[in-house]
Amino acid sequence: MAAAMLADARARGLLDPDPIHDVVPDETTEAEVIFARSGPVRTGRETNTVLQIAKDAGLWIPSSCNFGLCCTCRI
Repeated sequence: MAAAMLADARARGLLDPDPIHDVVPDETTEAEVIFARSGPVRTGRETNTVLQIAKDAGLWIPSSCNFGLCCTCRI
């Protein structure tokens, strides 16, 4: 199922069809995420998705796959 979703995301131009190299997320690197419409500001690691950070902040964003591939959470 994940392979099909990945192929679909590539077909829709959502992913780079020819990545230069694999990126390994750094568990120690953090970034601040500001949810401008609702107000919360949260810190997340490179290994977190924005969707995961939003859910941890108590925000409801429609989602299906929880990885951003199906685009249900796209806002």
